[in-house]
Amino acid sequence: MTSKSILLVATLAALAVCHAAPAAEEAKPQESSMLEDGVEKVYRFIQDCGDKDMFLCMKMRALTLVDRVVSRVLS
Repeated sequence: MTSKSILLVATLAALAVCHAAPAAEEAKPQESSMLEDGVEKVYRFIQDCGDKDMFLCMKMRALTLVDRVVSRVLS
C-alpha cells in the first residue's frame, strides 16, 4: 500500500468516525461503539469498490461522503 493510499484510508476512517458521532454529547460507553461503527463503515466503503480502480473509487466515495456531511451541517 502506498503512502497516498494509507493517508486516504486514514482520512476516510476519520471521516467515518466523525460521521458516526452523535450531534450531542452522550455517555462515554458509546465511544467504543462509535469507533467500531466507523471502522465498519470504512470497511464497507472499501469493499464496495470491488474490482474498480481503488484509488479513484475511494476518492469519489470520500467526496460523496464529505458532500453529504456538509449538506447536513448547512441545512
